[in-house]
Amino acid sequence: IAQGVQVDASTNTSSIFINKTGTGNLLQFQNNGNEAFSLNNTGDIVFGSNANHSISVSNSAADIAGKSLTIGSGSAGTGASALAGGDLLIQGGNGGGTNGNGGNVSIDAGQKNGTGTNGAINIGTSTASTIQIGSVSLADGTQAINIGNNNTAGSTTNVTIGAGSSATGGSTTIQGKNNVNVTSASGNVGVTATAG
Repeated sequence: IAQGVQVDASTNTSSIFINKTGTGNLLQFQNNGNEAFSLNNTGDIVFGSNANHSISVSNSAADIAGKSLTIGSGSAGTGASALAGGDLLIQGGNGGGTNGNGGNVSIDAGQKNGTGTNGAINIGTSTASTIQIGSVSLADGTQAINIGNNNTAGSTTNVTIGAGSSATGGSTTIQGKNNVNVTSASGNVGVTATAG
């Protein structure tokens, strides 16, 4: 493929069509002899270890809102038996060498501009039947789960756990293997039951 823009005016065929019948990659790109990107013959995308990588949508032009990016797993096909949808897994890299730390996973919202509002993070707001946060399966595993522990001077953090007053039902349980502490740096700690 020559450098420059290749014009394709066809309307019923793909601009690039590859029918791979062997075992090699569909695409393989290098930068100065180092692997940068490959697409194997099953459709898996592999980035090279030559640098850190990102997947992003370009910034919009003036007076145009930013465009969304959706990452989704496959829905099940039709059939007589129950077929599960595909799982979506996001995982940091495993540590290496001697006593190497595992990679972190960070999810954050977009930062506001001017008097706007910073973006929100929504988890399980429509169809999730269970939301699990924290559950180490290793016998020697130890977890620290922090929710709303913002300690920045001048900031405010509001934390709500449990169903709202208009919900049909639901219960909230707080338990610990040893101690359960409820404290307030300033002000009161109250427990209110509207019924029951």
